[in-house]
Amino acid sequence: MMRNWMMVVASSLLFAHLSAWANETSIAVRNGFTLEAGLGGNFVSEIPSSEDSSSRLGRDALSAGVGAFVTPSLALLLRFSQTSFKPDSAYGASDVSSLWFLGAHVQYWFTDRFFVSGGPGYVNYDRVFAAVYGAELHDQHQNIAFSARTGFAFGLWKNHTLRISLEVIPAFFARTTLVGEALSLEWQWF
Repeated sequence: MMRNWMMVVASSLLFAHLSAWANETSIAVRNGFTLEAGLGGNFVSEIPSSEDSSSRLGRDALSAGVGAFVTPSLALLLRFSQTSFKPDSAYGASDVSSLWFLGAHVQYWFTDRFFVSGGPGYVNYDRVFAAVYGAELHDQHQNIAFSARTGFAFGLWKNHTLRISLEVIPAFFARTTLVGEALSLEWQWF
């Protein structure tokens, strides 16, 4: 019984807090040029066409974007996102793979704190193998892909935000499908 009351109180406090954010007066002035940058961690899932799937925790996720707000809620961006990870390999510790995306994004802010963004682009999968005598071998694949993300701005000022975002980049290749997922701390100036 006590646990039910605690759930009711916690839910009520959360609802009141979210309602206050939804009803708050707009602080951000979004117009014209915008710039964003992000850094975080990633998780990459690989789904080969003939084997079992595997997933790996990545070591970094980098992102950047440049564009313009066409309305106070809608921006058009050129966006770059990159994830890297160490695949299972017989080549040793320096075997590293990266998946990067470059494309157009449409960013829409539902409120001053919640946004979604997505768009088509070019994706590159680059696997660097450690080779004999220090030389590097590259296995590269390119294709068209899509990127989608959503986020929450916990820091909100007149001309910029500090936020947490989740981005997903599915990439389809002949021998495998990779899905890069990045959880990032992002900053956007507008």
